[in-house]
Amino acid sequence: MALNNRKFALLQRFAALASVGAMLMAAADATAAPLPPTVQAVVTTAERAFAAGQYDRASELFEQAWKAAPGETTLLYNAARAAQMGKLWDRAEELYVQYQAQQNRDAKF
Repeated sequence: MALNNRKFALLQRFAALASVGAMLMAAADATAAPLPPTVQAVVTTAERAFAAGQYDRASELFEQAWKAAPGETTLLYNAARAAQMGKLWDRAEELYVQYQAQQNRDAKF
């Protein structure tokens, strides 16, 4: 599938940003309330899938966790990052655009 210029530029930017930071962003900072145990279990499973190279599964799980804890925008970023690593370009773009629209996202990303 050919990438149009807008999509290619967005994915280049996403890849560049991801390469300068950690592979995945931490789900919460030290001062934030901990995630509910059920959400944390999904995040842990997503992190393991990512580490095992199961990027499509990791992306789905991070998105699932974000939907359960929508204030944790890093989960949405991680879903986009995992999709990008799995070369799921359309999904990566969709999730990254959603992440960019979040008010409480990390402005560096």
